[in-house]
Amino acid sequence: MYLNRFFRWIAMLFLLGAGVFFMLGSALGSGPVTSNAGPPISKEEKIANLKASKKAYENDNERLKEKWTEVNHRILNPGVVTKTMSVLTSGKSGESDEWHKTHLELIPLEIKISQNASELKKIDWEIDKLQDESKHSCFPKDTKVLMANGNLKSINEVSLDEYIMTYDIAKDTLSSSKINEIYISPNNHYYVLNDVIRATAYERFLTQNGWKKIRDIEISDMIFDGKSFTTVTSIQKVEDMLTVYNLNIDTNHNFFVSKDGEKPFLVHNSGGGGGGGK
Repeated sequence: MYLNRFFRWIAMLFLLGAGVFFMLGSALGSGPVTSNAGPPISKEEKIANLKASKKAYENDNERLKEKWTEVNHRILNPGVVTKTMSVLTSGKSGESDEWHKTHLELIPLEIKISQNASELKKIDWEIDKLQDESKHSCFPKDTKVLMANGNLKSINEVSLDEYIMTYDIAKDTLSSSKINEIYISPNNHYYVLNDVIRATAYERFLTQNGWKKIRDIEISDMIFDGKSFTTVTSIQKVEDMLTVYNLNIDTNHNFFVSKDGEKPFLVHNSGGGGGGGK
């Protein structure tokens, strides 16, 4: 009896060992694990994909905000409010229930708008990490600045307390303002608009949709030149180490930059202020 039991244990151990050996052999003989994901995505492709996602979220939020405005208009419609108040004071529920249902339509819209805004922040963070761009919003030294007297001067040659041309957006008129501060810093890149203006990623230009960083400007956007809007036909990024400059302006918080006396474009100053626009 003991002998039979001994042989049964031996047989069980043998089968268990054979099973383990088989599994190990299968795993080792299967070769390396391969992926069907295709070739690695380049940094440029990742950024392009993120920007496409950003555009989709922005468009979705525009649609949601339009819907929110339409629903809110129905709630605030004087006729609806009057009827609702009449129903509430009379103790009847018909139109009051309808008013509450309409009001509840706002909640999912507001939640989705908030979620989209959160996703947009994440996308911006991912783009920032991939692009690794210096945060200074500035211009190369040969960028021309429109002075108050109408002359052009290289940005690296202007002095504190000089007056330059600015733009009062509220009054739609040119005016002059004093230079309060001059900033000089190293940078690792610049963008080129229309093969003319060079500026770093965070420099803001006045577009048809308000102030916009050059890194976010797209082909067919319109940028302001003091009189009209010029269409953006090309934009290129150049990675290069260079010294860049920017100004802080006393009033209006904007100024005009140009290249060799060509059409100037309105840009936001550095270090605060609303730029006189949105």
